[in-house]
Amino acid sequence: KKNKSMTLLLMTRTLASGRTRLAVLVVAALVLSVSAAPSIDDADSHLVDLFVADLISPTPSVAVMPAFDSPSKTSSAAPAFLEKVGQCKDGTQCPIVGWVCCSQGNVCCPPKNKCGEVEEGNKNPSCVYDPDQEPKKPTPAKKSPADALKEYLLKRKLSEEANKHDEAEHKRRVGEFEQQVKDHQREIQEKNKQHDKELEEHWKQHVKQMKQVTADEHAAKNTKAAKRAAHRAAIEMRKKKIARKRKAAADAKALKEKQKANEGILKRKQKTLNKPSAPPKKQQKKQSQAQTEKDAAAAVANAAKNAVKKIKKAMKEDVPPVVWAGCKKIKVNFMQKNQWQVCPPNMLLTAIHHSGQTLNKVSHITCCKASQNKKTLSASSCTVKSLKFDPKVGSNSNVCSGANNFMAGFYKTGCTTLNCLTKAKCCKLKGTPSKASCSWNTAWQQTMAATKKGTKSSANSDSFIVGFKNTPGTKLAAVIAARECAFSG
Repeated sequence: KKNKSMTLLLMTRTLASGRTRLAVLVVAALVLSVSAAPSIDDADSHLVDLFVADLISPTPSVAVMPAFDSPSKTSSAAPAFLEKVGQCKDGTQCPIVGWVCCSQGNVCCPPKNKCGEVEEGNKNPSCVYDPDQEPKKPTPAKKSPADALKEYLLKRKLSEEANKHDEAEHKRRVGEFEQQVKDHQREIQEKNKQHDKELEEHWKQHVKQMKQVTADEHAAKNTKAAKRAAHRAAIEMRKKKIARKRKAAADAKALKEKQKANEGILKRKQKTLNKPSAPPKKQQKKQSQAQTEKDAAAAVANAAKNAVKKIKKAMKEDVPPVVWAGCKKIKVNFMQKNQWQVCPPNMLLTAIHHSGQTLNKVSHITCCKASQNKKTLSASSCTVKSLKFDPKVGSNSNVCSGANNFMAGFYKTGCTTLNCLTKAKCCKLKGTPSKASCSWNTAWQQTMAATKKGTKSSANSDSFIVGFKNTPGTKLAAVIAARECAFSG
């Protein structure tokens, strides 16, 4: 009976299902109840405790014997209940699966243990922990460099493919998001357009209503205005009719008075005609006296005019002339592009110094002040005159416009030919005594054609330059005359 009960208990420990173990437990209880209760010893009670604990916890049954699971907890001899577990079948197999058969099949040791030596005075051997029975982790096989390289390249390829896949997935998601954003924007635009259309339609209706109201108001105002205008017109017609009547009466009265006056004049003339006429000698004498008086008056007038002319001539002869004063030789640099080369303030151009036929050969210009009776005249109110020295067509219009307006400098663009002089500075001379006498100085044709160093093309003494005349060409020799003006006094 004891063997049967222990066998049932051990069988229930090896079963995994809770329901099956419960059924076996019931059967074991029935078997044990039939058996004699006093015959159960300590070993049987220990096995029952193990079985109950195993039922409560779902852990495997191997961990129930902690005294034999580690090398620190070994026993010098097998417990007493190990002898009663059962002998090994054929001396090699324990009744409990996974246990080790020792001492010719008399003792079974739990897993991870081995049979120890039999001590003196003890017929049973000891169960010793066996570390060799622990499962060993498989050691990885050494790989060759080529295999390692292949494995690395394979992993890298897989990683790149994964990255590509992730990038494609990211692009797809971004595209979906952008499409959603576009769709949302399109919907918003359509809603805005619809809203704008509704607002525009509402505004049109409002404007139409306001126009109708305004038209009605204007019609009412026009009606009132028309009535007022008709009333005023009627009043004006009445006033005009009354004025015409009054004027007609006044005209009639004036006509009668005029007729009376004319009648009185006719009567007086008639009386005069009826009187005897004066003798003809007296009439001739009166006519001769009147003619003499007229001739005397004409002679006096002519004498007065002559006297005035003489006085003016004398005054003119006493006025001093306008001359040069404080002349200076000014250095210029026509190598600079888009720059002005001008005289100092209150001075006018009188001469050009050059040593060749291009603008970069012009080294100096002479500038003078205008002086009268040792007093400097003002040369201000300067303006810019556009010049056009056409290489194909001659011109005499490159002159300062206006009376007493003279040149004081030039503006040059990028090149060094004559046509690059595009502007001139013109300043008006104020306080001059009389009108200037101007003429073309053709001596410039010879001096401007010279190439000798230090050549000077100058205006006549006490004359100021107004402009230049040129023939077709791009050299300085194309300038054939200078327009000059002088004040003789």
